[in-house]
Amino acid sequence: MSDGTGDAAAGPLPGRQRIRPRSRVDRFAMLVEETGPGRHHHRPTDNDGDLLALVELAHQLGRVRQPTVRDRFREELHARLQAEFARHQLAAPSTPARSIPAARSAPDDRTADARNRDLADIETQVVRQVRPRRSHGRLAVLIGLATGALALSGVSAASGGALPGDPLYSVKRSGEQAQLMLAGSDAARGRLHLDFAHTRLNEARHVAPEEVGAVLAEMDRDVLEGARLLFSAAVESGDVSLIDAVAAFVAQQRPGLLELHASVRLPDDPVRASLDLVDAVEARANELRAALANGCTAIGADRYGPKPAC
Repeated sequence: MSDGTGDAAAGPLPGRQRIRPRSRVDRFAMLVEETGPGRHHHRPTDNDGDLLALVELAHQLGRVRQPTVRDRFREELHARLQAEFARHQLAAPSTPARSIPAARSAPDDRTADARNRDLADIETQVVRQVRPRRSHGRLAVLIGLATGALALSGVSAASGGALPGDPLYSVKRSGEQAQLMLAGSDAARGRLHLDFAHTRLNEARHVAPEEVGAVLAEMDRDVLEGARLLFSAAVESGDVSLIDAVAAFVAQQRPGLLELHASVRLPDDPVRASLDLVDAVEARANELRAALANGCTAIGADRYGPKPAC
């Protein structure tokens, strides 16, 4: 009996390969193999339109250079995922019983154990250092399925709006670190840091006044690192658009900081310090843009990154 999950999408295969995929996951894996390197036995059909974007993403992930995962990060991520999964299992409301064959039924404790093992397997695949393999298609399937399973678990999606102190906030920050590890260049990492700085500003608007300083301190670190990476990439490549990206970030960030400064009054005035920082970053952007335009090659460095000396 067809389960309606993609059997119809599988076109006829020659000879002994005339086996239809059991699910959309199988069809996805087949499409990755059939659109990758090597001999192809059949092509995607019109019914595969919703999977082709995922197939392309899988190939892109397969080309990502091997990340270096710190043991401490791996251990922390494992512990956080286990804790959050257990918390969601305890908080999940009971659902009406469905008609399931008796042979597939299992006690609740066995089901929980199986889900915990699945989560551990997923986490291991995500943070494990990827080693070169013969089949790039299989590697892409592995990464794509692990990423999709984490997304479907709901933990990553649920952490998007978490604030400092919330149970899911550590998952949110771990997700940011994972993005940085998978970024393909210093310029890409720099843009991510600036995105995270904007996220920290949004968080600062919603936390208690006594927590604003700590959130802005994290924001300032992202601003400095993002500017440093983008400025360095711009000087190395001569690409002024990377400097413009920093200037555009400052233009977007300043109004929010001014609004926060008007609503939050603290003794050490951390908002003022953050405003001074983005002003200094903007000034450096203008200096570097002028230096590149004039052919200046004497470049030093400080906390903001490259510094023109001519």
